[in-house]
Amino acid sequence: MPKLIPENISRFETIIRNGYVYVDKTGFIEKYEKLGKLVGAFLRPRRFGKTLFTEILSLYYDFSLQEKAGELLQNTYIATHPTPLKSSYAVIQFTFSGLETSQDVNETLSAFRDRIVEGIVSFYSRYPELLPAVIRKTAEELGSGGTQEEAVEHYFSDTGRFPTPNRIIDGFVRRFKARSDFPHPLMVIIDEYDNFTNDLLSGSPESFAELTRKNGEVGTFYGALRHHFDSGTIGRIFITGVLPVTLDKAVSGFVKSALTDEPELNDLAGFTDEEVALLLQETLDLRQCPLSPEEIRREMKACFDGYLFAPAGRQTVYNPALCLSYVSALAKNGCRCLPPLTAVSGPDIDYQKLAGFMNLIQDRDRKKLLSRLTENGCAAATVPSSMNFSPGTRLNYHEGVAILHFLGFLSVAPPRDPGVSAYGDPASQRTEQITEFVIPNEYFRMLFARFALGRSGPAVWDSILGSMNADQMARQNDISAVASLLREAAGAFVKTTSSSEGESQVSLAVWCILTMTARGRFTITREYHVRRNGSFVFCDTAAEFAQASGEKIPAGEEHDGEEHDGEEHDGKEHDGKEHDGKEHDLTDPAPLPMPSPARCREVRIDTLRGRADLVALNNGQGPSYIFEFKYWRDRKSREETRSRIRRELCSQAIEQLNFYVTDDTLRTVRDLHRYVVMYTWGEFQIWEVE
Repeated sequence: MPKLIPENISRFETIIRNGYVYVDKTGFIEKYEKLGKLVGAFLRPRRFGKTLFTEILSLYYDFSLQEKAGELLQNTYIATHPTPLKSSYAVIQFTFSGLETSQDVNETLSAFRDRIVEGIVSFYSRYPELLPAVIRKTAEELGSGGTQEEAVEHYFSDTGRFPTPNRIIDGFVRRFKARSDFPHPLMVIIDEYDNFTNDLLSGSPESFAELTRKNGEVGTFYGALRHHFDSGTIGRIFITGVLPVTLDKAVSGFVKSALTDEPELNDLAGFTDEEVALLLQETLDLRQCPLSPEEIRREMKACFDGYLFAPAGRQTVYNPALCLSYVSALAKNGCRCLPPLTAVSGPDIDYQKLAGFMNLIQDRDRKKLLSRLTENGCAAATVPSSMNFSPGTRLNYHEGVAILHFLGFLSVAPPRDPGVSAYGDPASQRTEQITEFVIPNEYFRMLFARFALGRSGPAVWDSILGSMNADQMARQNDISAVASLLREAAGAFVKTTSSSEGESQVSLAVWCILTMTARGRFTITREYHVRRNGSFVFCDTAAEFAQASGEKIPAGEEHDGEEHDGEEHDGKEHDGKEHDGKEHDLTDPAPLPMPSPARCREVRIDTLRGRADLVALNNGQGPSYIFEFKYWRDRKSREETRSRIRRELCSQAIEQLNFYVTDDTLRTVRDLHRYVVMYTWGEFQIWEVE
């Protein structure tokens, strides 16, 4: 009987008692304890299982829960490998996930205080023998209708007695310390310490700055915790969160021993390949599934794997929440087909978060970062030691990369082929200061592509969502879905003077429709690195080809983004009509002269490198595709000028395609179709190169 899938469930007891599948992470308790870090912050992106792990820690370490822990943990690793500190603490847990935020700082602080009091109430419900006499008296004053929990809440919520969060924690710890006969030290577990501040950081930086100022209520709360640890009353502090910003800004040096980069804990949050295989085995009836387990795992790996959090780590992990949503969608359709990426939970939420934080980056640095990520899939940056930035300031390039990494939009680049960097260039010696980051998987490549296309407004993205299914491309040479998308969105693409930027827009749009509607059918790669005899090679423009081969460049073929007729761009066609982007015909134009395929073979392949715009390799027996995109800015020009430039662009594209198919892999593909997609003067034209 397949087990239930715990989507959006983070309570360990609920998962175990109700027969949900559980991927066992209790072995990391042993690793955590051996590290010996008594104050540690474990930072990972949202929805990576941090809350579930804090529940397990509370259950395992709390003296009052040892009987319950024996029952719930009986089938886990830690049950047969107990550690020396099992059930040796009195645990108090504060949970800030789901805390409502408001631009009104006072309202947010009030909610913050309430969560602190909730943690204290829960503690005394498990340790009633530690209840101070003054609170017992408060319970008596409440009369027969009052409960102990209400008395504790009433006492610690009194702003006259405890006006600030740090005074609340001081009052609690002082009363705990007074019970010198109690044999167990205090352990503090804080889940999602920065959940509420992160929302303000991306939405209201001024409120974030006010909330996290050094001597503010959040900062002094964590300062009080650190003080009581240093004094010996608190024996251990474990904190989870997403960003280091709140602690860096509010309490510099609070966590002197971070757990985030420890390679032993790299795959504590997230699923490994083996855990995904076990997840599928326990939740799906694979014997009745038309899809093979290998096919499902291959798709999940491409879409949800790729996270490396510790630079010294060697194993990437999957996003667990997205995996659970995907497997749930598979179960619902009876494993008849691979669900689209839009079937997983949270794409719109994730996109809004990405957009919010991308817009915190300085305009120039954001454009540079986006270009590197969408074209190369990677970016190198120096991670700052702290991110204590002021309100009104924007993130620089390096801070932006670091923030996106902590949020899970970027990953530390996994180990690569010896001598090759993320860009395919001979790798320079990696230093401690420079780290390479990559977009981890197809799911987040889609979000970055959506953001990049967002410059055009919603029109291009809406066209992609509404376009026909590209699945038929896997069965026969039919790119009508791509043509339909381009016809629908033609007038919405941003006009730019940069040919590379324009080509990137079009390439992104085509990549999106293939990824969203035909992902399981193809392995799709933008900026495909071309290799010959195992080495990277290059032939990326007619000018570069001619330089490498010693041939003379034909007049007008040096495509530098400038027109040759000197006429100014006025946003209109030569007849004065405005572009409407709706009437464009994508039928084949008049035949153009084809260059000799042999020309590109003369390039010095041992010293050069190249990238094809978009390659879609069929995962089955059907056709595969390679696309070359060309862009010419929309500008008022004579018809003969347009015809000449289109011929030159097409000739250039064919040269490149003829070279790319000499790649080690592509030249072995039996049914490979080459297409030129050209956007000039507000309209698209498509040729298949025979």
